[in-house]
Amino acid sequence: MIGDDVYQQYKTTDLLRIRLETHRRFTETPLDLDAECAAVLGLTGDEALLDVGCGPGAFLRYLRDRGHRGRLAGLDQSSAMIAEARRAGADIDWHSGQADALPFADGEFSVLSARHMLYHVPDVSAALREFARVVGPGGVVFAATNGERNTPGLGDLEEAVAEEFGLETAPEMTRTFNTGNAPELLGAVFPVVEETILPGALVFTEPEPIVDYVMTQTVPQQAADDPVLFGRIQTWVAAQATSRLDALGGTWRDPKSVGLYRCVAG
Repeated sequence: MIGDDVYQQYKTTDLLRIRLETHRRFTETPLDLDAECAAVLGLTGDEALLDVGCGPGAFLRYLRDRGHRGRLAGLDQSSAMIAEARRAGADIDWHSGQADALPFADGEFSVLSARHMLYHVPDVSAALREFARVVGPGGVVFAATNGERNTPGLGDLEEAVAEEFGLETAPEMTRTFNTGNAPELLGAVFPVVEETILPGALVFTEPEPIVDYVMTQTVPQQAADDPVLFGRIQTWVAAQATSRLDALGGTWRDPKSVGLYRCVAG
């Protein structure tokens, strides 16, 4: 069911890994998102930083590997993500928990980052208030999210899967927190909000990565426990990807953008 999508998507690291690898390999202009986020944050290296929705911990390891000396901690609701993060070590504290009920004291961190996760939180405003509490007055909260409708071509193909196989249509994943509404939501909690938009696109010239990506999305994943149906969907998606790619002259360009927000708590 669609209501179980967040659990389905993050009960292992496999689906996230495929999507991240797709963006790494097929983004039109290569983008080092970790470096972009660190640049916007403007860290000195001594800050106590909490990464909420840390996943397998790549951003925190990036910071540690580049000399960050201060305390680094990561929190995620997925036990699979935290387990993988812990296996990587790197002198970082790992915690399981929810974004809207952080297990930390007021002002315990000077910086908090929340990258591509707030749209999964049921009450975004409650989470933002928790973020402000944990960093305290003058603390920095950093958020990253997608454009209002990233990669519309891939989204259209996912919708076509729902129609073809009678599956539940997926809601727009980032509808609750995207570049369209992020400034207003953040501005209601933080007196200072600085926005950086990074435009881009995924570019495909062969169907296989299109298929791999679409099969990680919400609609096909409804059939993840039914190998026969899942295989039928995959075969259909492959035919559709090939046909649509041919109709586009062999190059599928799907626009996307990332919004980076540096906020200061009052």
